[in-house]
Amino acid sequence: MSGVRVALEGYLKALSKSSSRHTCELIYSKPLGGAWERYGFAETIIPRGSGLGSGLYWSQVKVPRAIKAMGVDLVHWPWQVLPPVRTAVPLVISVWDLAPLAYREPRWNAVSVIGKYRIILRLALRNASHIITHSRSTADEVIRRFGVPRRKVSTTYPGLDPLFEKEAMTPSRPDSGGPILYIGTNTPRKNLRLLLRAFAILVRQGVKNDLALRVNFGNGGEEAFAKAAAEMRVPRHRIELMPSVGRGELVNTYRSAAVLAFPSLYEGFGLPLLEAMACGLPVVALNRSAMPEVIGDAGVLVGENSPGAFAEGIVEAIRLSSENGKETAARAKARAARFRWGTAVSKTLSVYEQVTGQLRG
Repeated sequence: MSGVRVALEGYLKALSKSSSRHTCELIYSKPLGGAWERYGFAETIIPRGSGLGSGLYWSQVKVPRAIKAMGVDLVHWPWQVLPPVRTAVPLVISVWDLAPLAYREPRWNAVSVIGKYRIILRLALRNASHIITHSRSTADEVIRRFGVPRRKVSTTYPGLDPLFEKEAMTPSRPDSGGPILYIGTNTPRKNLRLLLRAFAILVRQGVKNDLALRVNFGNGGEEAFAKAAAEMRVPRHRIELMPSVGRGELVNTYRSAAVLAFPSLYEGFGLPLLEAMACGLPVVALNRSAMPEVIGDAGVLVGENSPGAFAEGIVEAIRLSSENGKETAARAKARAARFRWGTAVSKTLSVYEQVTGQLRG
């Protein structure tokens, strides 16, 4: 359940409820089944093999052939990984982030990154009729890295999950005595060590809030994190490692916290920021990539990637929770409520109209 998957499901659900006159057909490599059957989309299954290069053959040969045979007017490739370089009809590509080009992480093979991003994606973006990004910072990066014209790039922000949209409409106040919450992965880009160092400073300063982490550490990650905490002399009982929970239970996780601390070095959007704000939390994040676009005035943006500066940001957010809880929550919820899937669908459909209109013209 990645952020991209959550966002794509939100988009498709909102699209199914829209008054669009378009017929949308979904192409899969295997049946999704379950809840998707009730949304009424036509479906085409194009089987994908499992051998070396099967994904490349599927996206560059099998899918373009199927699209040509289907007689559609436009294809929207909703994720930047392995889009077709060429199709028989206009192609719209969504780019969520370009993190693999800026950061090295264990799960990203260098050769694969070169093939998928520096070759396939570069060619596909140059040939695409239009590119949709989900933040202005990503749009600027696409233009800078790949040299595509700005007129070919639009920014469409994701929206709130209906569960969190309802929460954004409900008055509340953060629990100033609750934990400092982090939700995300333990990859280097997420910068979790910075948060741990900042928390060590807060412990020495006498801050009473504990640190709560909902993290998928992967093999050996939890042990390494515990060792680092011990080296920084952070008492083990001050850190709570939370299990993964369903979307419904996630709301309660946010509700019980004082602040969301999000030390990520780079985000194409930052879904946890939006969810936390919908639940009334002040958020603390670095002032870089897409974070300022999401947070606005509903949290604390830290200008320096240092433990001391981030610790100061957390202290300020806790103060906002404690002294101006209702106002802080109201501001955060109002900010989150601006991100709506209905708006995203409308803007995306406008891109479709623009592209097919150019074709007819």
